[in-house]
Amino acid sequence: MPDAFVALAEQAGIIDRLGELVLDLVVRQRVRWREADGFEPTVHVNLSPRELRNPAFAERVASRLAAHAIDPATPGVVMTSAMVASLTTTSLTQV
Repeated sequence: MPDAFVALAEQAGIIDRLGELVLDLVVRQRVRWREADGFEPTVHVNLSPRELRNPAFAERVASRLAAHAIDPATPGVVMTSAMVASLTTTSLTQV
C-alpha cells in the first residue's frame, strides 16, 4: 500500500513537499515524546526513490535532526526492494 501511495504522490509532483511535511511531523513528535517522558522510539518513514535521488535530501534530514538534538542513528527508513533497485550507488551513499 505505501508503494501505491508514494507512486501516486510522485506522479502528482508533490512527493518532495509531502516528504518534508512528514519529516517535520516525525521530528516534532519525537521531541514531544522525549520531553514528556524520555521516550525516544525508532520511527520509520517511507521514502520515495525521487527523494533519495535528490542531492539535498541527506543534508535536509541531517539539519532537521541536528536542530532538535535527535541522534541520527535513531530514525529509520523504509524502502521496498523496487525502490532500492531503482537507486544508484551514489543515492544510497548519500543516505
